[in-house]
Amino acid sequence: MRFARSIFTCAVAALASQTLAAGWDYPFTVNQAQSTLTFNATLALGPEDNDVKTSPISGTMLVNLAPPPGNFNSIRITQFDFSVVNTLNFSFDFGFLGSGTATLQQGKLQELPSFGTPPAAVSVNSNGNYSQPGHRIAADGNFNYNTTTASGSGSADLDDSARITRTLAGQVTTSGSQITLTINSLNWLFDIEEDGTDIGDLQITGNIVATAPLLKRGDSDGDGDVDLNDLSNLAAAYGVTTNGQWGQGDFDSDGDIDLNDLSSLAANYGTGEAAAFADFQALAAVPEPAALGLLALGGTALVRRHVNFAVRWSYGPRFLWERGSFLGFLPRTLRNIDNAGTYL
Repeated sequence: MRFARSIFTCAVAALASQTLAAGWDYPFTVNQAQSTLTFNATLALGPEDNDVKTSPISGTMLVNLAPPPGNFNSIRITQFDFSVVNTLNFSFDFGFLGSGTATLQQGKLQELPSFGTPPAAVSVNSNGNYSQPGHRIAADGNFNYNTTTASGSGSADLDDSARITRTLAGQVTTSGSQITLTINSLNWLFDIEEDGTDIGDLQITGNIVATAPLLKRGDSDGDGDVDLNDLSNLAAAYGVTTNGQWGQGDFDSDGDIDLNDLSSLAANYGTGEAAAFADFQALAAVPEPAALGLLALGGTALVRRHVNFAVRWSYGPRFLWERGSFLGFLPRTLRNIDNAGTYL
């Protein structure tokens, strides 16, 4: 019995250790029509001049927001990959020294997992504003230039190992079934060749707007629907009383997984509310493999707990399985009694 209890304790501890990360990782898509960056390129090859161009921006972001599905109070931007939509063509005038041109092709602005651990989550205030410091941001792309000066022509890679550390700040809001995230007032300055002098600087300013679908209550796997997969996740964790997560079925973010969460899922279940409860009952009626193993290990002990007293009468030896409190001898012991009623 003690062995079975220890196995059960280990199984519960293992389940508790498999909780998901706080919040939910929302995949955002940059709204190209609302996201424009300005690029101020300085070409310094003895003579110096600058030119300014703009381009729409496309790309994706991965953002952890808590608690789902809305009314967020914390944010953690974990990665982004922005692409410059247009090829940027710059022109430079060096006066009597000549002129020059340059192009920026395949431009990117990135923060990726390979850059290291992203900054910690920060709070979102009641207006949806946030400010998250410590982002390691890289520029990438090809910067090709041509001049009529003695410097001639050349090119430089915006090497993605050249990173700046900046704060991302903006606002996160929800409306209808959509989340909108902004990164406001960007002002990022990159040394194009990382040598401090040879070619110059690329200053990037502007704003990013990205959107993601709001999770439905009951959509535990975040795939946009509420179906048997989501119900199975909830059923597997039903009864958890602390540290429940959205992916397990905690749809009201109160830490437990109970009837309230099941009701939230049922209200959005694809085949109807009645079907959700029926399917849940069917799932609950099927023992988990781990539970079957525990029953096998502790089966004898479970039987002993429910049998108080049993006597088999026959002309041969009679067996008594007794509850210890009845005769005061060894508890839950199998006894052999002869025909005269004497213990052997």
